[in-house]
Amino acid sequence: PPLDLPKAKVRTAIDVTLKRARENVERRRKDDVLWYGPVHGHMYRDLVRRSARGICELDFPVVAIGSSVQMLVRYMFAANARSIANVREHLPADRPVHLFGAGHPLYMAAAVMLGVDLFDSAFYVLAARDDRYITLSGTLHLDAMTEFPCSCEVCSRTTPAELMKMDRAARTKALATHNLIVTMEELARIREAIRSGTLLELALRRMRSHPRM
Repeated sequence: PPLDLPKAKVRTAIDVTLKRARENVERRRKDDVLWYGPVHGHMYRDLVRRSARGICELDFPVVAIGSSVQMLVRYMFAANARSIANVREHLPADRPVHLFGAGHPLYMAAAVMLGVDLFDSAFYVLAARDDRYITLSGTLHLDAMTEFPCSCEVCSRTTPAELMKMDRAARTKALATHNLIVTMEELARIREAIRSGTLLELALRRMRSHPRM
């Protein structure tokens, strides 16, 4: 549901989702599919509780939090954090959580600290199509850059000016490659922080790297 949808309509949307979720369980014929149950409700704690408990009563191995893209594209990090916390509060401790559309590495450590386990996003390529260059402290516009602060396979071989001279398809591919590398490196960094018990420190460093965080 859109962020500005009235509460009554959000409640209706949740009821429709739960109805379809029950139908999904009844229709299933394969047991080798990892089914995701989406939780809605945004910042309405009572609706989040209604949605989360309804999904958890059904056979969905993974719970997915919706509407995060709408918040993150507006840099509503605090609102999204509250949404994650609201959902996580009403889930079994062993139920993994998937955050739909959260693809900026700036936010991932904080999201994991709040209880997110899985991510998916096309942000790395969507940003590239708009000539945006992802860093761990935000996103830069390619035409405003003089040099790359990165030594990945793309950045070490070219300059921003040279990329700007490429045709659109080649430039998008190069930028998407860099953006994906930065994202995957951050996920590896997060996993290592979990193993070493330093996830909180990593999340706090990321939070201080952007004024909206």
